[in-house]
Amino acid sequence: LKLRMAMTGPDHSGKTLTSLMFAYGLGGRVCVIDTDYGSAEKYLGLPHIPDFDIIVLEDFSPEDYIAAIQACHGYDVLIVDTVTQEWIFTLAKKDALTLASQSQNSYTVGWAGVTPKHNQFVQALRAFPGHLMVTVREKIKYILESDGKGGVKPKKVGMAPIQRQDFAFGWDVVCSFDSSNTMKVEARKGVGLDIHGLTVRKPGPEFMESIKTWLGAGRRVYTMREIGDAVKAAGQDEEDLKAQMLAFAPGITRYAELSTRQREDLYLYFTQRATPPSAPVSDSNGTPRPAEEVVCEPTFT
Repeated sequence: LKLRMAMTGPDHSGKTLTSLMFAYGLGGRVCVIDTDYGSAEKYLGLPHIPDFDIIVLEDFSPEDYIAAIQACHGYDVLIVDTVTQEWIFTLAKKDALTLASQSQNSYTVGWAGVTPKHNQFVQALRAFPGHLMVTVREKIKYILESDGKGGVKPKKVGMAPIQRQDFAFGWDVVCSFDSSNTMKVEARKGVGLDIHGLTVRKPGPEFMESIKTWLGAGRRVYTMREIGDAVKAAGQDEEDLKAQMLAFAPGITRYAELSTRQREDLYLYFTQRATPPSAPVSDSNGTPRPAEEVVCEPTFT
């Protein structure tokens, strides 16, 4: 399993530093997509900070983010710091499209012009093959609180993340930070983590231990679309899929009834059948012979 974590908070709440320490806890090669003039580099060399490569974004369109994300494929951990700039760009583009149109209708012109590209950006994030952490700035306001000496002092607090309203859905873990670098944790229901509701002051790489245990114990759950794509790549069809389900899991006729292990084995079965031979095979006359059929023993239990 690969981690999907979002970290929200106001400016200077420790999101960048904490994400780097979490990456240190995860281990492996790390890349940072930086939208703040390369400011992440100032943490290089500090204790519990990994060596990392950095891509400094100067333009913040969804296309620029997507290109940077795809350039990071091959790294074990990707930190996108921050995704807020993409949303600010998207809102500005929406307003420009609306004002330039004759109708000046933000729904039929503005949002219609920017939503597909924003969705592609989100899909590129979710498709990253390694661990992914993103930071999201929050709108801020100031409140007055006691200074412990009979007076009051202003305190900066975060309000709402500066991203699309539904952006927080689908992440395994969402960590919210305040200006003192105190972190509150929300774990998505059903992921099997026991850290939901946890509050940690100045978290470090040790926080990742329970997450690493969970990641190591989990199995990927293949979707019907992924298995369908594997079936097509193997040159087979829905009837072949049904036949294999019946052969490997007698009595099961619906995909939803398959266990995680059975889904994985079904996907691997068709994926292996789609693997081409390493080199063309010919007979003595130079005529290509058909590739030998790949034999996959079912491992359903």
